Amino acid sequence: MEVIIIMAGRPDRIWTEEELNKIRVAAGQGLSTPLIAAFCKIPRSTMYDYLKVNTELADEIKYLQENPRIKARLNINAKISSGDLDTSKWYLERTDEDFNPKLKTEGTIKLSYEDQLKEMSDVELEKLLLGSE
Repeated sequence: MEVIIIMAGRPDRIWTEEELNKIRVAAGQGLSTPLIAAFCKIPRSTMYDYLKVNTELADEIKYLQENPRIKARLNINAKISSGDLDTSKWYLERTDEDFNPKLKTEGTIKLSYEDQLKEMSDVELEKLLLGSE
């Protein structure tokens, strides 16, 4: 008995070291995965498919994408450690509610109109739909 194998779809893509390095450079700049794909002129679906299979590269990209945030934190901490008062104030205003009262929230927050609509009576909904007050 003869077995015939029918392959569907495109064959596996072979990635060059140059392409992989370009991906690493883009990730190191903090680009998201879709932006990395665009920067490297790789279809987004191809990029995601490859990262599913190559988990080591996927992990490396996640680490590299965090580099700018890590460097920024280190820069801020270095300025604070050197006694930079303006940077210290800036940091506290954004991270400590004692230094920025705007960070404190009180009461409830409506996240969508759907919640508000559910709470309205039939009369209120009718007025809203008809545009009358």
